[in-house]
Amino acid sequence: MKENLFSRERFVRWGDCDPAGIIYAPRVYEYAMDTLEEFYMEVLGSSWMDLKAGSIVGTPGLRAEIEYVSPLVPEQKFTITISIKDIGRSTVTYEMAGVDDSGNQFFRVEIVMCFISQTDFESTDIPEDIRKPLLEYHDVCEETLRR
Repeated sequence: MKENLFSRERFVRWGDCDPAGIIYAPRVYEYAMDTLEEFYMEVLGSSWMDLKAGSIVGTPGLRAEIEYVSPLVPEQKFTITISIKDIGRSTVTYEMAGVDDSGNQFFRVEIVMCFISQTDFESTDIPEDIRKPLLEYHDVCEETLRR
C-alpha cells in the first residue's frame, strides 16, 4: 500500500460471495464506490448528498471499468487505495486497487465522475472548493508514483 494515499481496509463477508466462495463481481464495484464516497467526505469535505443538497451540482458516474486480477474469498482482508489519474474541466478519473498486506492485487477499478448542473443536467466546471482539494490530492498521487 502506498502511504499518503487515501485507503480503506475491507473484509469480504460470506454473503458477498457465490456458493463456490468467490466474490460476486458487482460487489467489487460496491466496495470501490463505498471507498470513493468516504474519500469525498474526508478529503473533499463533502458527501455526495451534501453536494446535491447544498448546491446545484451533481456528480454522476460516466464510466466504470473493473479488471479482476485474482479472486477474493470469504474472510479475506484487503485494502482499497484511491489515486486520481486525471482532472478535467468537469470530470475526474479515479483509479482504485484492492491489495492485501503482502501486496497481492485482487482488482483494479477506474471510475470517471462528471460534475453536472442540477438544473439542466449538462456538464459544468468542477466547483473551485472541490477542484482545489482534488488538485492537491492529485499532486500527492503524482509524488507517490515518482517514489
